[in-house]
Amino acid sequence: MEVAMILGVAVVAVTALLTFSSFFNKWYYEPVLKPGQPPLPPGSLGWPVFGNMAAFLRAFKSGRPDTFMAHYVAKYNRVGFYKAFLFWQPTVLAATPEACKFVLSKDSFETGWPESAVELMGRNSFAGLTGESHFKLRKLTEPAVNSPKALEQYVPLIVVDETLRLANISPMVFRRALVDVEFNGFTIPKGWHAEAWLRQVHMDPHVHPDPEKFDPERWEKYGASPFTFIPFGMGNRTCPGNELAKLQIFIVVHYFVTGYR
Repeated sequence: MEVAMILGVAVVAVTALLTFSSFFNKWYYEPVLKPGQPPLPPGSLGWPVFGNMAAFLRAFKSGRPDTFMAHYVAKYNRVGFYKAFLFWQPTVLAATPEACKFVLSKDSFETGWPESAVELMGRNSFAGLTGESHFKLRKLTEPAVNSPKALEQYVPLIVVDETLRLANISPMVFRRALVDVEFNGFTIPKGWHAEAWLRQVHMDPHVHPDPEKFDPERWEKYGASPFTFIPFGMGNRTCPGNELAKLQIFIVVHYFVTGYR
């Protein structure tokens, strides 16, 4: 009888602990919205400390990183924004061309890369600098690495573009909301991070038909609607070396194709 009672108490205690843990991030991080303020995007902040990182890492380790965002789209529909807890911070995931454009082009957001990434790339890199310091560095380096004349001698870079669409130099880029922001019926709270999922835009069948197929001719057949091809981001923090990167990829592809035996 005593053993059964102890087991019953243990089950109740474990259930209560799991229930509390599953709601902790929501209770601790989600702000109380003002009357009339739109709701937060759909999603879940996951477990304490780890949030949704287990699902994130599992998707990338599997070799099919698109399954991470596919879960949100399947569960909550294609609403553009989803809430999550990644890299130890409450985060909004932007997953459509319109949502990415909003996050990357508005002054309401600043750079928001995880601290570990900033340490790796350097605090004086483009990822670490903001405001006037970022503008000065861009003004100094962009003309030197992006020479349009270097690209004019080549055929249209459709192979290169398709490679960038499928490979995605960075699956996402990071921003942080400076104020409460409203978009598409949702609120992004001040201080929350926003990840613009460039890869999701490039692999979305609503945007690019048959997205997993390598088809350089898609650019001639369908073209690219605004904000649907963004391998280098957009806005005032667009990668300053994007044209140089395209040229380097073109050279690699050229030698690979012509030298293949």
